[in-house]
Amino acid sequence: MAPIFSPVFSEKDLMELPNWNAYARLQIDGSFLQAFNFAARMDDAPYDKELASHIRTLSRLKYGTDVSTVDAQISKRRSCWKS
Repeated sequence: MAPIFSPVFSEKDLMELPNWNAYARLQIDGSFLQAFNFAARMDDAPYDKELASHIRTLSRLKYGTDVSTVDAQISKRRSCWKS
């Protein structure tokens, strides 16, 4: 990653990045902007185990795919490569 953030940030900067801080380099209309750093904020909301469980369940129902379906898709793709 160091070459991507160079010359603004060094390899050492990347390795010593403090918690809740990040480096970014945006690409707009195919052109890269200069890398920059920012600090994130920790969410002060209390953790709700029940709500988290509910959200995971809804996500699985909406985006999840049965294992047998995924296995069948993989097998189908692999058989195309062998031919």
